[in-house]
Amino acid sequence: MGLKMIPMTKRKIVILSQFCAVVLWMLYLATRLNNPFTTDTFISLTKTRPSAPTQTHASGVHGGSSGSGSLRAHQKPQVTLGADSNSKGDDDTATANKQDGNRDDDATNKTTTPGSRLAKAISLLPSILDPSDASVDRMTCPPVNATRYGHLRGPPSAPELENEQRFLFALNLRQCVDLLPRLMGSLLEAMRFLGPRHCALSIVEGNSDDGTLEVLRLLEEELKAMGVGYWLTTSSLDPSKGERIQRLALLRQLAVEPLVKGGLLSSRLSPDATVLFINDVAACAEDLLELAHQRRLQSADMVCAMDWSHPGAGLDDDNLPFFYDVWVARAINGDLFFDIPAGTGGWEKGQDLFFNEPVARQRMAAGVPFQVFACWNGATAFAAEPLASGDVSFRWPAKDECFQGEPQLFCKDLWWKGYGKIAVVPSVNLEYTDTKGRQTKRQKGYVSEFVSGERPRKKISVWKGPPDMVKCMPGFSDQTWLPWNETLVEMTL
Repeated sequence: MGLKMIPMTKRKIVILSQFCAVVLWMLYLATRLNNPFTTDTFISLTKTRPSAPTQTHASGVHGGSSGSGSLRAHQKPQVTLGADSNSKGDDDTATANKQDGNRDDDATNKTTTPGSRLAKAISLLPSILDPSDASVDRMTCPPVNATRYGHLRGPPSAPELENEQRFLFALNLRQCVDLLPRLMGSLLEAMRFLGPRHCALSIVEGNSDDGTLEVLRLLEEELKAMGVGYWLTTSSLDPSKGERIQRLALLRQLAVEPLVKGGLLSSRLSPDATVLFINDVAACAEDLLELAHQRRLQSADMVCAMDWSHPGAGLDDDNLPFFYDVWVARAINGDLFFDIPAGTGGWEKGQDLFFNEPVARQRMAAGVPFQVFACWNGATAFAAEPLASGDVSFRWPAKDECFQGEPQLFCKDLWWKGYGKIAVVPSVNLEYTDTKGRQTKRQKGYVSEFVSGERPRKKISVWKGPPDMVKCMPGFSDQTWLPWNETLVEMTL
C-alpha cells in the first residue's frame, strides 16, 4: 500500500516552519547554557548615577543576554518646516515620533512570533558575516583601504600587549533588524581589519519584537571565534516613559560600562584607546575606520560624522537631505549648525549650514574636518580615557541647567575636563535606513570618494577654546544664549 500524501495548505506550511524554527532555537539555547562564556552577570548603574527603574543584565566576555526591555534609541526630530515641534522635558531632540533608523519602516519590521523572529535572524546571518554576500538587498560599500587605515592596526604587539584593548564599539539598538546586515556587517568587517583581539563590542538592546535580539544572540559564536570581547545587554528602561534624558543617559552609560573604572576592560585598555559609539545607521566599514583615523590624525578628543534626514518621500536627488542632529550639535561659535528662527521653529533654512561660521563652512565644502563645540551626528569616535578615569560620564541636566540632550552634555563635560578637541568629519555621511543610506551616499558621497583626491589643509592647525556663550534650545521656538559652562562653575564652588 502506498503512502497517502497529506495536502499541505499554506497555513500548515507556515505552522510547520515555525515549529521547526522553535526547535532550532531550543537547541541553540541548550548550547548556550553549556557555554562557559555566556554566564550572565549583573551590571549595576548605581555606582555611576542614581538608580532608575531598570532590570539590566549583561554577559561575560563573550556572552549573551537575558530578559527583555523597552529601550528606545536616541531619538531625533522629524523635519517640520515652519512649525515648532518640541516640548521641553518630553523629548531629547524634538517630536521624535519615531525611533532612529526606523522612521520609514517601523511598522513593517514587526515579526511577532519567536519562531518567525529566529527564522528571520538565521536568514540574515550570512549577509552579516560575509561582506560579499548578496542574499540581502542592502547599501553597497567599497572595500577597506588598507593603505589609509593600516596604521590603526598598530605595530606588532609584544606578548604582554597581545590582548590590549584599543577599540570599544558601543551601540544602543532597538527594532532595527532590517538594518543589521549593513550595520553589523560593516562593524564586523572593521573589527576584522583592526584586529579582533584588540576590539570589544558592547550592545544594549531594547524590547524589540522584530528579530533584532535574535540576530545579536546568533552573533555570539562568531565573535567568540574571532576573539572579540562581546557584551550583549538588555534593559527594561523605556525613555518614552518618565524622565527621558535621564534614561537615555543611563542607557548610553551602560553601553560603555565595560571600560569604566572597575569594568572588565579597564585594566587592559591601551593608553590611546578609542570608543566608537554608533547609532542605528546605515554605515560602511570605511565610515567607522575614517572616524578612528581622523581622531588619531587630528589628535582629537572626539570626532563625529554628519547625519542626514530626508523629509520628502522621493528617492531622487531632488529630495534634498537636512542635517539631522541640529538639537544637539553646536558650532565652535556656540550656535546651531543652521538657523532655526525662534518665531517659527521651522527648518526652512536647513540647507544653509554654518551660516555664521565661515571656517566650518569652508572646510565643510572642502570635505575636511573642522572644530565644533558639540556633536554626535549618528556616529562618533572619542578617547576612552575620560570615561575610563571617571572624569566624565553620560548624564542628564542638573537643576537649573539648560535642558539639553545627553550627547551635548557629554561634550560640555569634555570641555570642562580639558578635552576640547572636538571635530566633525564631513566625509562620513550617514542616514538611518538602507534605502535612505543609498540616497545619502549618492548625494553626499562615500568616504573613499573624498579621500581619493584629498585636498590640502586636511588637518586642523589651530584648536580654539570654548565659546563664551552657547545657544540653549529646549525647544525650537525656545532659544537663549547662556555661558558654555553654566552650572559647572557653581558645582565646583
